[in-house]
Amino acid sequence: MHTSALLVAQQLIDKHFTIWNSAHPEQQVATFSDVYADDFFVADDADVATGFENVAALNCSRTR
Repeated sequence: MHTSALLVAQQLIDKHFTIWNSAHPEQQVATFSDVYADDFFVADDADVATGFENVAALNCSRTR
């Protein structure tokens, strides 16, 4: 793999962790599009959520 591809991959991974480590749903919603498509979804043992706002709300409800 080329160095530039590794750099891009690392930047994507860093953005992913920054988003998921945020305790603020509004910050997550604002940055989801840096990494994910508009219709991405998350499924966990509590529910399934699709889209930026719904996923942020689900994530917020899990951390309380």
